[in-house]
Amino acid sequence: MKFPLWAMLFTLAGAALLFKLGWWQLERMAWKADLITKLEAAYASAPSSLLPEGRALSDLKAFERGFIEGEYLPVPTIFVGPQTYEKAPGFHLYSPLRTEGGVVFVNRGWVPLAYKSRAASESPDSGRVRVTGLLRSPERAGLFVAGNEPKKSLWRRADPAQFSIALGLSEPVSPLILFAEGGADAGGGGPIAVPIRADLPNNHFQYALFWFSMGGLLIVFYGLRFHNIVLRKP
Repeated sequence: MKFPLWAMLFTLAGAALLFKLGWWQLERMAWKADLITKLEAAYASAPSSLLPEGRALSDLKAFERGFIEGEYLPVPTIFVGPQTYEKAPGFHLYSPLRTEGGVVFVNRGWVPLAYKSRAASESPDSGRVRVTGLLRSPERAGLFVAGNEPKKSLWRRADPAQFSIALGLSEPVSPLILFAEGGADAGGGGPIAVPIRADLPNNHFQYALFWFSMGGLLIVFYGLRFHNIVLRKP
């Protein structure tokens, strides 16, 4: 049987891509394991300053845990939603915290839908505060989810850059969000802290096995189809 060049090239390119995806998943597995170890260590010790003297706002990294000191700006709270808590609809509250190096938006917690109408211009307490929490990157915009409409004050996802423009802030703004720990309980009427202790499943080995298997099967199918390995007639 003559072996078509196009089939060989397609098989080699496809297998290479699938094996590369498998290898990438192994790299992600190692990265995730290291991240989980660091998070466990961070939660096992007392939180330290995320912005010690000499560290710039741009040096902050996602999944760092600690505290940031500063003052909440006297601007209206941004309500992002709908967000659910124990199956109840509501919003996440975001407020800009001014530090010496710039602004970090803080997710102060979840509130029910009714909270927005009775606290449209609500803002956190004034004065210097210390906010402890975990830094996270904002969720990416989904293909089938409507975007934010700042002019209508409709916020469907957190976006520090858009928040900054809508509030007229002129200071540097971190692209990361600090998810505050603690917060009021449901009976207190204030925000309920969003669970921030990251539950990070490390399933990348299964994903890697899948891609390696697909690459191997592609080569096997090529052999069965064009080399007639198994059912070769005498």
